[in-house]
Amino acid sequence: MLKVCNVSKSYENGTEALSNVSFSVRPGEILAIVGSSGCGKSTLLRLISGLDQASRGSITLDNDAIAGPHPQVGLIFQEPRLLPWLRVADNVAFGLHALPAEYRRVRAQRALQLVGLAGLGSRWPRQLSGGQAQRVAIARALVTEPSVLLLDEPFAALDAFTRRDLQDHLQRIWADQPTILILVTHDLEEAIRLASRVFVMNSSPGTIGADLRVPLAYPRDSLSPAFEQEKRRLHAELAKRIDRMRVAAQSPAVDQTG
Repeated sequence: MLKVCNVSKSYENGTEALSNVSFSVRPGEILAIVGSSGCGKSTLLRLISGLDQASRGSITLDNDAIAGPHPQVGLIFQEPRLLPWLRVADNVAFGLHALPAEYRRVRAQRALQLVGLAGLGSRWPRQLSGGQAQRVAIARALVTEPSVLLLDEPFAALDAFTRRDLQDHLQRIWADQPTILILVTHDLEEAIRLASRVFVMNSSPGTIGADLRVPLAYPRDSLSPAFEQEKRRLHAELAKRIDRMRVAAQSPAVDQTG
């Protein structure tokens, strides 16, 4: 289980990105995090990944404190970030450099099979389409067999058809080997299609404003009335927080000079 306990994050310039955030996620759950730009979504993901440290609070995975990059936590960025001087299979196996070469090869081949790219291991990154490159990035994260997979808007730069295809493929991978998935997205339909829970974030500082369960069976039909109802419910929660931000921005500062 992943536990985030009373986590806050402040920067040297005084910005408080997150304040007193607490939640837990069990294996087999898919958690989506939505909210306005700057509400701390990506900051939270970086803290869970160990790429950044909380100012206060703790993050643990199966009671093991995350104080830096963790072997059981994988991270997929918005861009594939493949190494252009390595072939596809070597990009996938890059995180396994401490293991024997044959073991790396087998693990990379298995990961490429999972994302539907079994025959492309010998290609160079420049020979891939955008969707294929993002599949390689997913394979690179899966090859270490992580307990937690973090996704920071991984499909945002793709066209609608490719994005839908990768969403479906990710859901099928998760169904075959359930793990904890945490997805940051601005796409409300993506959140409803993939997630079992959705956090709606408040801003300035970032807190969890709503924790919504999505009571729909997989696979989900985005044209069904039930799907549309869940999407409207999520939109309403997000709209509340945007309205509060607008009111706060328009409120005159209180003069405390006396």
